[in-house]
Amino acid sequence: MHAPFQAGASWVPTPSGMGVDYVVMGVLKKRLLKQQTAGEKCALAWFISPHGFGHAARASALVAACSSRRRGLHHHIFTTVPRGFFGDSLAGVSFEYHHLECDVGMVQATPFDEDVDGTIQALERLPVNHGPEFERVLDQIAANDCRLVVSDIAPQGLAVATRLALPGVLVENFTWDWIYRAYHDPRLNDLGGRLAEIFRSASLRIQTAPVCETAENGRAVAPVSRLPRRSRTEVRESLGIPTGHRVVLLSVGGLHASDVEHRGFRPPTATTLVVPGAVDRVRASGSVIWIPTMGGPYHPDLVAASDLVIAKLGYSTVAEVYHANTVFAYLCRPRFPESPVLNAFVRQHIPSEALPEDWLGDPTAAEIIEALLDGPRPTGTRPNGADEAAKMILSLL
Repeated sequence: MHAPFQAGASWVPTPSGMGVDYVVMGVLKKRLLKQQTAGEKCALAWFISPHGFGHAARASALVAACSSRRRGLHHHIFTTVPRGFFGDSLAGVSFEYHHLECDVGMVQATPFDEDVDGTIQALERLPVNHGPEFERVLDQIAANDCRLVVSDIAPQGLAVATRLALPGVLVENFTWDWIYRAYHDPRLNDLGGRLAEIFRSASLRIQTAPVCETAENGRAVAPVSRLPRRSRTEVRESLGIPTGHRVVLLSVGGLHASDVEHRGFRPPTATTLVVPGAVDRVRASGSVIWIPTMGGPYHPDLVAASDLVIAKLGYSTVAEVYHANTVFAYLCRPRFPESPVLNAFVRQHIPSEALPEDWLGDPTAAEIIEALLDGPRPTGTRPNGADEAAKMILSLL
């Protein structure tokens, strides 16, 4: 039987009695091993939950960390998160985007309220580990010679890995079965139990702080976030922010100019309010600067350039604020099970206060923001778990 051809092997005819068609010369074998560890072309598949942009932000940090540690990586990204998000987050990284509904998560009735019945219906409609679409994805992964599958809590990724006998990595600070249990709905619990079996199939389970439920086989890492690319001064100058002004980043998805202007909210004196929202270009209106949500200034740069961030309490925002040593005024999601865990982490590690629910029209919100701006902010460098997680992922190749 002929031995398989190996790149870098030296083909040398040998007598048939030796029983081989070629020999691998020692020096070429060493060169081959070096190529494999340093720059060999290699494809990874990423299945990312579209429940908000937080999972996409965390996964992007890991994609970038993997590529910085190993040359020649190419990433296939499967999700319904808009492609533009990854274009912004993965500058200089080789990746291909595949629009795929790979996870339901929780259907949202509003940005702060979950729709349990809608979630159940969506879960019943989307098969995770069977069906024509699943088979098509299997063919895609095989055709692109992906060697490993990473799932940021999208169970379909782990189902694909199991079916193709590939290493499957789960990245999480919670899983959907844990979330579903909190709603005490037997139908949702049953569906969550099926997902739990898939989550348990992971070859490697990476848990990124702050973790909601510690897993016995979980590998813990520090909070994971994307890295800023420009300095605080560069970002402020590019936006035309006056020297000496304090900067408040208002990062609440779906905001329109009328939401801020008509509710009478005004930033404190000598403060510029930067708002990612529904605009197609950067534009200024008094002390408010509006920027596009995607295709505008890079969000981690804005966080690092700000003196205070106002945002919904969510994983990626918390991690980015934590690493930027910024202060935080946050909007709670009191009914979402992850919220108490994030709230406890924020109160322990970040100068912060919760804002009232109707904060745009509540005068006490301005007092909270002013007090936070006048207070201290953390100093020093905090560990980012992205690099440690990337080492774990690459060890499976």
